[in-house]
Amino acid sequence: MSALKARLANEQVSVEVDAAQGPDLGAIMAELRVQYEGIARKNKEDAEAWYLKKLEAVQSEVKESNEALRCAQGELSERRRFLQALEVELDNLRRQVIVLEGNLGETGHKYNMEMDRLQATLTQLEDELSQLRLDMQRNKTDYEQLLRIKQNLEMEIATYRRLLEGEEMVKEAPPPPKKDPEVRTRKIVKVVTQTMINGKVVDESSEVEQIEDRKK
Repeated sequence: MSALKARLANEQVSVEVDAAQGPDLGAIMAELRVQYEGIARKNKEDAEAWYLKKLEAVQSEVKESNEALRCAQGELSERRRFLQALEVELDNLRRQVIVLEGNLGETGHKYNMEMDRLQATLTQLEDELSQLRLDMQRNKTDYEQLLRIKQNLEMEIATYRRLLEGEEMVKEAPPPPKKDPEVRTRKIVKVVTQTMINGKVVDESSEVEQIEDRKK
């Protein structure tokens, strides 16, 4: 409208008297004003519609952003709680490790003491076993010697029995010429040999010797 007014003001209009009457400028201006107002109203409506659409889109984006932010904040809070729980669990595990290390050291000390005690007991048992073997060997030797002595005695008893039986038979026969009786003396000597190391008997053996003397 301003441009139109300026253009109309600058233009020179020559009107001849004998010419026909021109168009009604007021009507044209009114029509132009109506058209301009319609265009302005349409532009305003379009602008308001675009603004409302953009506002709705922005509000939707803001709503989505707020929802995403709220979800992110919730997830962040959850992660923080989870991290705190992990830190608490880590502290508990560290304390448990310290306690277990202490128990392990104490158990190792007890184990070493028990191993020393068992080793001492094993050494003592080995010494006792060695002594027992020596005793068994000595008893075996004594048993064998006693067995030999028993066998010799049994042989002597059998000999004496045969002699007694022969004497009875001789008594029934005519008496032989009288002579001096024969006297026999038997001496049994047991010799014990011991091997000692540091005052401890490690080996022992014994022998039995028989010495027979005859006297008439």
